[in-house]
Amino acid sequence: MFQAWQIAGSLNHDVNAQREALRVAIGAKWPLAVGASVRGHQALLTHSGSSDAVTGDWIPGNGAPVLVVHPAGPAAALRTPAVAQLRRSGRPILLLDPHAESKDRTKKAAADRYFLSYNRSLDAERVQDILTAAAWLSAKGAGKVELIGLANAGVWCVFATAIAPVPIDLTADLNGFGGADQDFRDRFFVPGIQRAGGLSAALKLINHARATETSEASDFVQVLTTLLRLQQSDTERYQQMTAQIASDLQAAAERNPVTADQLLQLARDFTDASKNGRLPNVANLARAVNDRLYPLAAATASESEINNQ
Repeated sequence: MFQAWQIAGSLNHDVNAQREALRVAIGAKWPLAVGASVRGHQALLTHSGSSDAVTGDWIPGNGAPVLVVHPAGPAAALRTPAVAQLRRSGRPILLLDPHAESKDRTKKAAADRYFLSYNRSLDAERVQDILTAAAWLSAKGAGKVELIGLANAGVWCVFATAIAPVPIDLTADLNGFGGADQDFRDRFFVPGIQRAGGLSAALKLINHARATETSEASDFVQVLTTLLRLQQSDTERYQQMTAQIASDLQAAAERNPVTADQLLQLARDFTDASKNGRLPNVANLARAVNDRLYPLAAATASESEINNQ
């Protein structure tokens, strides 16, 4: 039953319905208006209908704004090469303070077994904070917001981008997050998220937005969805197939010295997937598909097998 729900969620072709399903599962929304108080480099954001306040470090500048999210906060983000490069560009940057669990909320959650029936989870709160910050930056009208998710915040940013009603340029490494139940339990705990389509649905929505802007559809989501279906429907076959793809990638690397490094890295990803049952590194997979590297057609070739099953 659970597998049927997950697959049904990932096969929803109505973009608006898919976005709404994820939004309802997460319980987050795009604020219609965001109030801001900026003192020095400290920004305090609020929106109507909520008592929550979003804070972050604000670096003014010119051009399209950038929202950076790091699990350890602005200080950790400032130490990364990505942010150092952004600062040299002179663009406006908001470094978000990630939502932290208060002692009072922790006590309430421990005492109430139905707490998450009417409260957002901590990870869902973080998605809401990202949406609030992105809405504030978007309202400035200086260009499309760029969202950068660092370390584990990449997962939060993927789901925030998926349910945002406006296009957002996303840069986020999922850092090994493959969309399995255990991944969600450990790193993005949102009850009902798999029923709403999970990672596959989020990536479809992001890909759809980009395809709409460029009029070019990527094969990435098709490959990822194929792998995800097989992972959920037949673990043994999934392990066999990923092991075979890893072998094909290694052979391809020997024949293609120009792309050998990328092919070998992807081969390692698929080898790991064949052993641990998770999806291969999503960021490496996306680059390989978009670069039209062999042999990812092997993954899509299994589509007929899955349909037959």
